[in-house]
Amino acid sequence: MTSNTPDISEMLDFDIWDLGWYHQPGTDTSEPIRRLGSWLGVAHRIGRDMCNWVIPVSSVVLARTTIQHVTPLELQVPELRDQVKEFDIALRERLSDSNFVISGMEEPSGFYLPDIDDMEEFADSVTVPRDGDGTQPEQDSFTPEGYDNMINAEIMIPKADGTIVGKVIKRAKGEDGNPIGLRNSYPLLDTREYEVLMPDGATVSYTANVIAENLYSQVDSEGRQFLMLDKISDHRKDKTAYSKDNGYVISHNGNKTPRQTTQG
Repeated sequence: MTSNTPDISEMLDFDIWDLGWYHQPGTDTSEPIRRLGSWLGVAHRIGRDMCNWVIPVSSVVLARTTIQHVTPLELQVPELRDQVKEFDIALRERLSDSNFVISGMEEPSGFYLPDIDDMEEFADSVTVPRDGDGTQPEQDSFTPEGYDNMINAEIMIPKADGTIVGKVIKRAKGEDGNPIGLRNSYPLLDTREYEVLMPDGATVSYTANVIAENLYSQVDSEGRQFLMLDKISDHRKDKTAYSKDNGYVISHNGNKTPRQTTQG
């Protein structure tokens, strides 16, 4: 959508195969010659504005800007009416399918579709692949979990002594065996429930809006995910790292400031 109305006026003057007069350039000393042709369409990217494709009696398509309708008054003139009739006959003969047959080539079998009258007989002749019990093979079974963007998501679940990581494994189902809740594009109105697997093997049910809120809380404004650390168990350093004794710089006035460095 560009909010610009296209100009289609150049396509309204002629219909496909309309007869028209086009001017064939003459010599330097002669006037242009007016010839009959059929309009094929607007010639974009060729010539000036209002350039059209025209097919003459030779069937070699030309691009011309000077094309005019054959008027009803002109068709009442016997000489011009005969000229139009001869043009139609000559062009039909030139474009006949019989002129484009490759000699010595047999017609391939099964190339054409069967006629409507033979469709019932054709349908009876088609065999449908079936299983061993005579029934048609079923399509691949559809599993909603395969198309659910919540499945396999890892969420941070708050606990009394911190947080634990749970994994969404499947939709929660009711007593009738159907999934609980309905999907909604607005997270607050999404009533689906999911089963979340805990580190100890237990499963807990959470609604989709709670899971979505938890996932959004784990990413920053640019979509990068971050996780909270439980504790740092150990660390290591190489020989380029400064020790605590050498970690400060004393300025000329005696002030002691931490040494700024990226090594270590």
